[in-house]
Amino acid sequence: MKTAARRKSYGVKGAPYALPSPTTTLKRARSAPYFFLVPATILFALFFALPIGYAVWLSFHKVKVSGLGLGAGARKEVWAGLENYTAAITDSELLDSALRVLGYGCIVVPVMLGLALLFALMLDAEKVRLAPFARLAIFLPYAIPGVVAALLWGFLYLPDVSPFYFVLDKLGLPQPDLLDGGPLYLALSNIAIWGGTGFNMIVIYTSLQAIPAEVYEAAKLDGATPLQIALKIKIPMVAPSLVLTFFFSIIATLQVFSEPTTLKPLTNSEAGA
Repeated sequence: MKTAARRKSYGVKGAPYALPSPTTTLKRARSAPYFFLVPATILFALFFALPIGYAVWLSFHKVKVSGLGLGAGARKEVWAGLENYTAAITDSELLDSALRVLGYGCIVVPVMLGLALLFALMLDAEKVRLAPFARLAIFLPYAIPGVVAALLWGFLYLPDVSPFYFVLDKLGLPQPDLLDGGPLYLALSNIAIWGGTGFNMIVIYTSLQAIPAEVYEAAKLDGATPLQIALKIKIPMVAPSLVLTFFFSIIATLQVFSEPTTLKPLTNSEAGA
């Protein structure tokens, strides 16, 4: 039997291609990941690192106004050092605002994660009617912008236009002012819980769907009830998702701004600040 001659690769004008050396191929393989990282690195630098660096630079400067502040050169940025940080730390409102955010977070985070876990476990049950509709209905508030949600609930909190106050009035029940004093925390927390529960539920529900069915079958063979499966199998196995949603909720709590700012014009006091 004749062995077929090895076919050569030819380039332009019949010249054979030069095969790359193993060293060149290895260098290309090692440098390839860095080329894929270039677009993400550029976007990260332009839209994340650069704004943070500029904000840090501004924090060490202040605007000096000369005269009435009119005309060219009347306002100049001058070096302030740690003056801005000192003023912020020594401000009496800093501690009060931190305590308000802490109280707000103590209401929002446990309730929101508890409801998200409960809804995820209910949707993950074996016999659930209208599961797609329920998932959409729970997740849909998350798609509503925070300002729109705050306006929606803000008008529902107003006694003159709220249908809730109308029903309470007809029933002869007390009508609390949700936009003043202590109830304001509940009003703000309700907006955050209504808007954020759906996202956390989807994260936990996705993690539940990834649990192998064999685990549930083995538990049923051992005589475990649905409640025992939920408490001793499902919740421990979705613990990483619970930790993830916990940190997401903490970050969202620290960044809350739109809701109180939107509700402030609807209040009759400085409690909405």
